[in-house]
Formats: sequence, structure tokens, C-alpha cells
Amino acid sequence: MTRFPFLYNFLTISILCFAFSLKAQEKKARIFENDETEIWKESQIEQRKINESGLIYQDDSLEAYLNNVLIKVTGIYPEPIQPKIKVLKSPVLNAFAYPNGVMYIHSGLLAKMENESQLATLLGHEITHSTNRHAVLAFRSQKSNSDALAFFSILSGGFGLIGAVARLIGEVGYMASVSGYSQELEKEADGVGFQRMKRSGYNVTEAPKLFGILKRDLDQEPPAEKQSFFFSSHPKLDDRIKNYNQLLNNLTVKPDSAGVDSVFIKKTRKLLFDNIGIDIQSGRYNSAHFSSIVYATRFPSDYRIYLLQAEIMNKRFPDDSNKQTEVMELYKKVVDLDSTQAEAQKNLGKWHFKKGDYTAALPYLEAYLKLSPDAKDKGYIEGYLRKIKTSMDSK
Repeated sequence: MTRFPFLYNFLTISILCFAFSLKAQEKKARIFENDETEIWKESQIEQRKINESGLIYQDDSLEAYLNNVLIKVTGIYPEPIQPKIKVLKSPVLNAFAYPNGVMYIHSGLLAKMENESQLATLLGHEITHSTNRHAVLAFRSQKSNSDALAFFSILSGGFGLIGAVARLIGEVGYMASVSGYSQELEKEADGVGFQRMKRSGYNVTEAPKLFGILKRDLDQEPPAEKQSFFFSSHPKLDDRIKNYNQLLNNLTVKPDSAGVDSVFIKKTRKLLFDNIGIDIQSGRYNSAHFSSIVYATRFPSDYRIYLLQAEIMNKRFPDDSNKQTEVMELYKKVVDLDSTQAEAQKNLGKWHFKKGDYTAALPYLEAYLKLSPDAKDKGYIEGYLRKIKTSMDSK
């Protein structure tokens, strides 16, 4: 080798560079793995807080269904990821997955979906964040820029979101549920998730429709009611729609079967109804009204939805006497479907009484007292009945 000193030196330097490169890669891998271990530990702490908060929506049948769809979409997944879904009682349009595959879907988002293909779209997107290790990639990037300081100041200040859920999530939850990942990682989640649902036989044309539905819901609420979770952002929803439309280009699609959609509607029925109540409690009356129409269309023989619609109408238009006619029509539907509903009977009776239509008021008020013999307002109603009978006797 001494006859070719240049070549010898070149080979020596190359070998040393390669060795240093290997060591650098090993060090980088160790750092990556250390960060991942740290994130997993933090994720478990955050999940424990959420699970013990009382905000988990309890419906074993729904949870089993969602997890079956997740398994169908996910297929084989890398260990130690263990995909699992839980539902949060929250009207906000959001969902997020932790690095270990545990996913939380807000009831508000699930209630807005129309079919299982849209559900599969969301699950495919979210589980990709876990399987493709997006949390640790984003964490490494965040550690090296000034966003981390802003991030922690937002956390410490509560960041003005719907309180109960917002206070539970920490660093990992914030990244997954509020800020989202980088545009590149979100696009990857769209693409990989799309292929997952496509391989599972779902109707891929429903993918962009899901995010269109979410945009419509945002537009239904006044600005003060809008929240800043990831799927509650117009720009981010626009990105999802754009990405999925590009993925749909030149694809031949297969529509959902009626059987699949009927299972979805059946399994989400209770949640849809319950989330209308959550919307009402949160002051999201427009969203509640829209969902109530969806529910009434699917289950027109359920008198409870008309009671909720009457409540929503009174909340939306508290000072509009003209709307009372519509409210009474809703109470009439309730009574026609179930004559044992005492409050509806009373409200109809009082309304007709105040209009001076005693003949119409009488049977409703009598029915109310028969159904509620110990009612606190029994004396008032008996007073109405005496006045009605006196008026009738004088004719």
C-alpha cells in the first residue's frame, strides 16, 4: 500500500468516515428511542387521567363496534402498538391517537358521521399517526425550535378550549388533538389512511365528504362557539379535502352496502341522541337542531326526539312567540306517539288555555293530572280546569 499513498489515505479516511457515520446513526437512533420511551410514558399518564375523568362515554356495544372497524381498517400493526378506541363526551369535532394506538373520538365528531366509510376514513388517518411514529418525529422537531416555549405557555394557560377535555391533555395530547402534526406528516396520514380504508373495501368517495360535513358544522355555530381542536379548523379541513380528492383521482370505487350502513346507524343511534343533549348543554343549539333532524329522519317513531326539538326551539328563539306554534306541533307529535308523556300534555293544555281555546285545552290538562296526580303545580292546573268548566257551564 506504501506504493500508493494517496489511495491508502483515501481508503483510510473513507473507512473512518463510514465508522463515524455508523456511530452517529446509532447515537441518533438511541436518542430517537429515548424520546419515544419518554413520549410513551407521558402518553400513559395522560390516558390514565382521561380514563379516570368521568368524561368517557359509556356504551359497550358502540365501543366494541368501533374497535372492530378499527381492526378491519388497521389490519396487521407493528408491536407494541395496541389499537383501541374510546369515546369522549364532548361536542367538539375532534379525534386523536396516542403513539401506542389508543384513540379518543369526541362524541361531537362521531355524531356528525353518516356511514362506516366516513368512520373508516377517520380511523385510517388517526391510526397512521401511531403506526408511523409521528409523535416522536414531531417531538424531535419541536425540541429544536422556539415553538416549544409557546406550546408550554399555551398549556399552562388552559388555552381557552372546552375546559374539561382541554385540561386533561398534556404535551402529547396537545400535539395530537389541537395543533396537529406538520403538513407533511398529516399528508402522510391522509395517504396511508386512504389506502387502509380502500384495501378494506370501503367507499373511498366518502373520505372528502366527511371533512365537508365537519366544515358545515363549523359554519352552523357563531364564531364565539367555535373551538380550536385539530378537526375544528377550516384550513386543516380544507387540506384534508384537497388531499383526499387528489387521492381519489381516476379511482374506480365500490359503494357501501346497505347492511354496513344500517349497522353503523344502529350502533351510533344512542350516541347521536345523547350528543344532541351535550350540544344543548354546551349552547350549540344550531348543531343540536341539525343533529335532531338527522335523528328524527332515521328514527321518526321515537317521541323523545320531538321533546328535544321543542327544547332546542325554546333555546334558540326564547322571545319569539311565533315559534310557539312550531313547539306545540312538536308536543303534539310526542302525545300522538306516546300519550303518557305528562309534560307534553300539560304544555299543550296550557297553550290552548292561554289562547282561549278551552275545548282543546281540557283533555290535555285532564290527562296531565291523571298522569301526574302528585304534581307540584297540581293546584294551578286545577284552577285552569275550574275556569274552563265554569266557562263551559255558562254557555
